[in-house]
Amino acid sequence: RAMAAATGVALVPRGGCFEGEVALVGETIIEGAVLGGLRGTGELILGPEATVEGVVECDRLWSRGWIRGPVRARTLARLADGARLDGDLEAPSIEVEGDVLWNGAARVGGPGPGADAPLSGSGETPPPAPDSPSRTA
Repeated sequence: RAMAAATGVALVPRGGCFEGEVALVGETIIEGAVLGGLRGTGELILGPEATVEGVVECDRLWSRGWIRGPVRARTLARLADGARLDGDLEAPSIEVEGDVLWNGAARVGGPGPGADAPLSGSGETPPPAPDSPSRTA
């Protein structure tokens, strides 16, 4: 499945779960769980209860949620109080505010070799966290 997000829409509400790839367009708000990648243009906003398992590629990221996978923000990545990132982060500018847990490498600055290449995960699906939705239905 694929889903496109429109500007300013809470695409996945708190307690909701979407499995599949999400095409981002404009400002996109995630409050629930996404099991799959989020790619596109615009700003991605993850609320404090949001979880993402997959690749994230957007223009700007503002996260208070949990991302498990690599992240590329084309202009700015902001990890705010309560955010968790288990994956590498690439962005020209990275801001970390408050209590943030980050397990991964950073690439900060302008684009380098391979900057236009799509991000890919390790090929393995991380096990679900005890408090996040499982991939099995």
